[in-house]
Amino acid sequence: MNGLELNQESLNKMVLMVWGYAPKLLLAILTLIVGFWLSKKIAKSLLGVLKINHVDASLASWMTSFLSITLKAVVIISVASMIGIETTSFIAVLGAAGL
Repeated sequence: MNGLELNQESLNKMVLMVWGYAPKLLLAILTLIVGFWLSKKIAKSLLGVLKINHVDASLASWMTSFLSITLKAVVIISVASMIGIETTSFIAVLGAAGL
């Protein structure tokens, strides 16, 4: 077995690995895009409801930002889990920060 055969074999393994992992990655990217889009829509909806109910502008802005950041964090953790990153430590850090 010469070096060229070894390189071709390695290349074939890498191509198979990429094709095996590509659907997970595409689904994770799609989930990230849709999740961020939904968090933006939900935050805008909350802002509209708060404005209709004449909530103070600074409180409405804070609540909208808080909801948006929280939803985006959940989306990011979900996507990280989808692509195979262990997320228990992230969740523990977020839980500790909330105390």
